[in-house]
Amino acid sequence: MVSLMNSQTSFSNTALNEENEDGNSDEIIDAGNDEDDLIVSTTDGNETVFSFKTVNTIATGIFQICASIGMLIVSAVVPYECRQTCSVRPLSILLYLHCTYWGVFLICDQYIQYEHIKVRRRGYLDFYNETRTLSQLPFWIVSTWSTLLLVVSTILHDRCKSSQSCDNLLGLSESDYITMSIGLELIVLLAVLVSYIYKVFTFNQSKDPPDVLRNDLMSTSTLDFGPKGLSPINEEIFERQADLIRYYKDHNDMLRRKVLELNYRISGRTPNLS
Repeated sequence: MVSLMNSQTSFSNTALNEENEDGNSDEIIDAGNDEDDLIVSTTDGNETVFSFKTVNTIATGIFQICASIGMLIVSAVVPYECRQTCSVRPLSILLYLHCTYWGVFLICDQYIQYEHIKVRRRGYLDFYNETRTLSQLPFWIVSTWSTLLLVVSTILHDRCKSSQSCDNLLGLSESDYITMSIGLELIVLLAVLVSYIYKVFTFNQSKDPPDVLRNDLMSTSTLDFGPKGLSPINEEIFERQADLIRYYKDHNDMLRRKVLELNYRISGRTPNLS
């Protein structure tokens, strides 16, 4: 049996707060370039006032929805517009456009993951864990569909030796199959993106304090190592502790960088933060 004592985030409060002579304590952390990644709060007696920062990914999610709808519209229009005028097959044009579409989602995914890392560094561990997979799903879906379109285009190339023979397959052209695949992709993406935007919107509206400031995050618990291992409750405690350790590690690293930067700025030298 291993007993885990309740820290109640006293480590952060002891290490970062200084009490004034009137009994009040102030914690205002200026992080420079990392300001958004650190908790900025003021403690007055038993009441803690913190600075809440919203997650700025809703606009990115809406942009992804618009890009998905635009991709479907283009996939439906291009085959008819390029049937007689384009020197390149409409199927090839759609595949080129979907590669560009994949690149757009790659850029959006990198930005979203950057914003979520900042959320974790600000101490919102539960929100980060709840949306970690959901925030990555749109890019995974587009990547999967890019592979699927490659498979479909290969099958169509083998089956559709001519436009006439391809039209005989369910009465659809090769471009129609690609458009149907992109339409199915849009349906899946809409379900995921709307769910993600709703979670982010709810989080921004709630303006809850960071999880690391909650007194119940690290409660006194007794872990029993039975023959079948840890119970689900004990596994959850371990996961929370691992998240806290990761948070304090990142937090202390950013504080160390800020201290070094301020020391070098005072001395007039260039800081080496590597």
